[in-house]
Order: sequence, then C-alpha cells, then structure tokens
Amino acid sequence: MTDAPETDAAPRTLGGIVAAGRSSRFTRDALTVFAGTAVAQLFPLAAAPVLTRLYTPEQFGVFALFFSVASLVSVFVTLRYNVAVVLPADDADAGDLVGLGLGLSIGIGAVLALAGALAAGPFAMALGAPAFAPYVPWAVGCGILLAVYSVHYAWLNRTRRFRAMAASRVVQTGGVTLGQLGLGALGFGSVGLVGGLLAGQVLGNLTPAAAAVPALRGATREGMRAQARRYRRFPQFSLPADFVNTATNQLPVVLMTSLFSGGVVGLYNLTTRVIAAPAQLLQTAVLDAFRERAARDYAATGSCRAIYRKTFVALADSAWPRRSSSSRPGRPCSRSPSGRSG
Repeated sequence: MTDAPETDAAPRTLGGIVAAGRSSRFTRDALTVFAGTAVAQLFPLAAAPVLTRLYTPEQFGVFALFFSVASLVSVFVTLRYNVAVVLPADDADAGDLVGLGLGLSIGIGAVLALAGALAAGPFAMALGAPAFAPYVPWAVGCGILLAVYSVHYAWLNRTRRFRAMAASRVVQTGGVTLGQLGLGALGFGSVGLVGGLLAGQVLGNLTPAAAAVPALRGATREGMRAQARRYRRFPQFSLPADFVNTATNQLPVVLMTSLFSGGVVGLYNLTTRVIAAPAQLLQTAVLDAFRERAARDYAATGSCRAIYRKTFVALADSAWPRRSSSSRPGRPCSRSPSGRSG
C-alpha cells in the first residue's frame, strides 16, 4: 500500500491542517499523537480542582521537587541513546539500541538510586528541603521509569505505531491522575502524589514494553557495543545539551525550594502545569511525527531538509498573530466591570 502524494505547501489554518491530514501521512501521524496527547492533558486539568482540595500547596511543593529530580535522572541515565533508535536503517541495529538504552537506564539508575539512598539527607539539605530526604531514592526510581518509557516510546515512534503512542500517553496520564485522586482521598498526603506518579509510569510502560519485545529478542552484547560506538556522539553532544535544557526548566523549582516555602513552590508548579499544557500538546505531537519522518527521509535521501522546511513554515505560520475578522478599528474591545464599554 503506497501513501498518497504529499504537497510541500504548509497548512495555514486548523481547518487546513485537518484537510491536509487526508493526503499527508506526516500530518495524519501528527494529528494522531495530538489527539491522544490532548485527551491525556484533559485528565490532570479536569482533576486539578479536586486535587487542590485533597492536597495542600506544601505537598504539591514536595511533588514538584520530586518530579524535577526524576526528570534530570531520566535524561542522564539513557545517555540519550534513546533518541538514536529512529536512525538505523536496519531494525536489528535499532533493537540493539533499545537494549542498550534499557540496560543503561537500569544500570546507571541503580547506581544513582544507591547513592541517593546513602546520601539522601545531605542531598535534601543542599536543596533546602530536609523533609525531602525520604523521597530521594524514589525520585531516582521514577526517573528510571521515565527513561525506560522514553526508550520504549522511541521504538513505537520508529515503527510508526502512533496510535499506540497516543494510547500509552492516555494510560500513563490517566493512571497518574486516578492514582493521585484515590490516594489523596485516603489521606496519604505527599505520598499520594508521588505514589500516583509512580503508578502512572508503570501503567504507561506496559503497552510500549510489549511492543518492544521483538526488538529485544535479537539484541546482542556485541551489537549493543557496536551501536554505542556508532552513535557515540549522542552522549558526547546530545546528553550535555538536553541535560542543561532540562536543568534550566527545573531550575525555578529548585531555587524556589531553597528560597521560599514549599507552599509557594506548589502553587508555582500548579500554575505552570496549566499554562504550559497547550504548548506541550503541540510540541509533543509535531516532534514525534517529525522525528520519525526526518530519520526516514535522511536514510533514504541523505537529507531531511524538505520536511524540516515544511514543519518550520507550518509552525511559524500558526504562531504568527492574526487579526480577527471581527476586530475593527474604533470599536470597543472590552467592557468595564460595570458593564460599560472601555
């Protein structure tokens, strides 16, 4: 079955994007992930009013710090070999990368978890949150789960199982939300937020892990060593860049923890989660589809410039502010609280 020919013109409106999906495989893939991610985002947004009544801002502050540590661990332990899974032309080589990424995640993660358990007290003191010490090993464990998920997810991306990718996000986020709601109703406090997150990561890994089993069956130590050498630039260049980027994103939580109360950190975390949701939605959908398509184009032609240009133009055009047809000069755009035109 051959794909319908794709045009180079970038869709300029939401209706144009949907219409383009009928003829563009890239757009269909992006819309599939977009739909799944949108549904996944609805869970925490819909549950937010209830969660804020089950947990205190201070407890959300502990959770914010927990997730920051887990995010940093998840980036580090894979050495970013998970990003390379979509690149090899041969599935056997990609399977070796999957095995390599999982092995590194578990191996390096276990060392970090042990170090975290032994140095939990001093580490928590350095962060300015002594009460965080019992959560340090669990934060590392959560980082390992996030890393494992990223490796499995990369295999789904390579094999173009975009529906499974979308479904895994729904299961993952739904599991987190339901777990936090249930444990919060039972009065578990910060443990409920952390436990819900861990439960969601375990559930989210089930479908991707099952899909990656065939890739692991053919993986060998020799093959993993060969792929580690072949893609050694990922730990050399991608790892430092991605780690610094993640650290920069998590830096406000770490600084606010040491400078302010846990309640301030919790309120900040809740606010940023809601504000960032739309941007994360679009970013996730486009990036997942782009990564697979760019790797495939580069393997076939030695260049991914065409899909890069198309994606860049579409995103830039969608971000460009437009004047609404209902906006006309001289007409009031707002009303005062009294009901009069402003």
